[in-house]
Amino acid sequence: MSSMKITEPVMFDGQVLTKGTELVIYGRRGRYRYVDASLTSEGKTVLNLIGPVGYKERFSAVYLENIKNIYGAKKRGKR
Repeated sequence: MSSMKITEPVMFDGQVLTKGTELVIYGRRGRYRYVDASLTSEGKTVLNLIGPVGYKERFSAVYLENIKNIYGAKKRGKR
């Protein structure tokens, strides 16, 4: 599997993911810290993460669509 590093900012839910952003992932417990992202040969975005934060932290990779939300991001209502 060859992957290509993404240089432009990765967006999720209207927010740019920066190194250290903590994310919540579907089907996994805890928070995961964003490291960087790459593209698969099919063009899917893969995020490289470290986590769960504070408990046996290790590298992990997930597809962008498996992100549930950004930890600590305030939910914005309609204005």
